[in-house]
Amino acid sequence: MKKLNLNTALSVQLIGLCASLIISAVSCSVPERDHEFETASSKYRKDDIKPQLPNLKPDSSLSDYLTYAVLNNLGIEEAYYDWKSSIEEVTVAASLPQPKLSLEWMIQSGVNAFFVGLMQETPWSGKLDLRAEAYSAVARQKRFIFEQKILNTIADVKSLAHELQYITTRLDLSREILNLIKTKKKIILESIASGLPQAKNDNLIDIQIEEDHMLNEITNLEDSLNPLKENWRKALGLTQEQQNTPIPKIKSEEFSLKEDHDLIKEALVHNKQIKSIEQEIAQADAMLRLAYKENYPDATIWAKTDIRPNRPILNPEIGLTLPIWRDKIAAQISAASAMRDKTKSALIAEQINLAVIVAEKSFMWREQNRFTQLITTHHIPLTETKISNLTSLISVGKANIADLIDKQIELVNYKIDLAQFILGREISSIELTHTILGKWPQEIENIFTK
Repeated sequence: MKKLNLNTALSVQLIGLCASLIISAVSCSVPERDHEFETASSKYRKDDIKPQLPNLKPDSSLSDYLTYAVLNNLGIEEAYYDWKSSIEEVTVAASLPQPKLSLEWMIQSGVNAFFVGLMQETPWSGKLDLRAEAYSAVARQKRFIFEQKILNTIADVKSLAHELQYITTRLDLSREILNLIKTKKKIILESIASGLPQAKNDNLIDIQIEEDHMLNEITNLEDSLNPLKENWRKALGLTQEQQNTPIPKIKSEEFSLKEDHDLIKEALVHNKQIKSIEQEIAQADAMLRLAYKENYPDATIWAKTDIRPNRPILNPEIGLTLPIWRDKIAAQISAASAMRDKTKSALIAEQINLAVIVAEKSFMWREQNRFTQLITTHHIPLTETKISNLTSLISVGKANIADLIDKQIELVNYKIDLAQFILGREISSIELTHTILGKWPQEIENIFTK
């Protein structure tokens, strides 16, 4: 009975020894919970279930459309699960290999020995921490990619709403021009039929060319709605089996453009692409330090005991890897160092490129805004004044209706130009605000905010 107790005690000690070694090896490598992911997950995909989507109606607000797109866009969903997967990989990277349980018999005339063994591979101190650090950087990078996908989708929804609204406005104005051309054509035909000396067939040919051109433009505008609507469906994450949604009415947003150098400073701090590359550098730096750790051996701890009552034997064993292939280790260090230098170069290149994009987009906004102000404050009022004057002259027989129609067509063309410049200005401000400066829209709640 004492021998049994002795072997039992040895077995318990064996298990306790190995367990303590395992616990000590992993205690510093257990990753912390990702609170940012938990916050975003609770709003985006709680328990991996898609939240109830807003019911989109013609009078739905822009916030409903943005919420619908963020929750339903397939590119965002893909980036979310990619982020979630990378977070789980941190735990895998920080964990020891699975321990191995072995059973061994020594048989001669009978069972001479029956060993139970437990083996655990243990990397050199700090290796698991560095692996976890590298994978954590990847997880943070995937988080910024997920965020960028959301901001891109928000920008797409807003921009497409403006573009669809612009095409609708331009179609209405183009049809108005077509009606004016037809009226002018009718006047010319009546003049020719009446034998008026100023009426010429050349005028009729010119007006016919204008009419054909406008009919072709209207057809192209109507056709251009098809790809825009498909992009709209894509932004909202609608499949071909799902019905089209109405297009929201969207207003121009108030936008105060800062100086270029201030915008660049803000973009360098908040731009998601910059933040993503910074995490690539953090990953490369961790991998470089891990490569230097390859100069140190890893251990294998192995212990076995004969569990038969009459054989109180405990066989502990420790094995070490021999890092003798110096060229291999040097190559690993060199490769990791090159990767770090590459990502640093990529960061500088992206910062330079970002400064160029900010300068271009801010110039586009200023240019479109100047044209908008010019047409609004000068061209349209002056043309309306000319129309008013011509109307007065026609009433006393000092001008003809054809000249008045020409001025009315000119006024409508200015309105088309105005709609186009407003569209360009709005798209520039949307891209600057969301895709470049990384700002969350005021219309919907930030899923990263508690």
